[in-house]
Amino acid sequence: EVTFDGVSLENIKQSSISKRISIVLQDSEMFNMSLEDNVMISGEENSKHLSWAAKVANLKPVIKNLPKGLKTIIGEKGYKLSGGERQRVGIARAVYRNSDILILDEATSHLDSKTEKIIQENLERELHGKTMIIIAHRLSTLKNVDRIIVMDEGKIVEEGKFDELIKKRGLFSQIYKIQQHQKKGYL
Repeated sequence: EVTFDGVSLENIKQSSISKRISIVLQDSEMFNMSLEDNVMISGEENSKHLSWAAKVANLKPVIKNLPKGLKTIIGEKGYKLSGGERQRVGIARAVYRNSDILILDEATSHLDSKTEKIIQENLERELHGKTMIIIAHRLSTLKNVDRIIVMDEGKIVEEGKFDELIKKRGLFSQIYKIQQHQKKGYL
């Protein structure tokens, strides 16, 4: 049974649930408007809050390199930005919305390892006390999460913390080892 603050999902209106959840997909929707408007589209205008969300998403270096900073029109589907930059905008938008639950579905897959680590640390520090659900194929993304659920063909096959799952030598450990070998160039 899925519950929110102890109340069954079946007893909560969908509109109420939608207000409490932000989702960042691998390819977040971008609109032909300024970067600033793309981030704030989900809430009221608040420049302090925008600055905070940009910091959490490590978006400030991107803003600095744009010709008009936050006022730069990023084009339909964000074509003026790289895949990783678009992902940072999506993360900033979700952080700006300040929901109780943040779902990251392959939301950092286009980022380099260094930027991904910065954002993960920022999310952990700044969203402390909020629930984050991280869906990832790059398992190193999950090193600091409280609980990992491993699914195979729609079924839960393992669950635990990162180190526990590595020690179990199950599916999670096998996939992680393969990814580490690929990263080192062995495969």
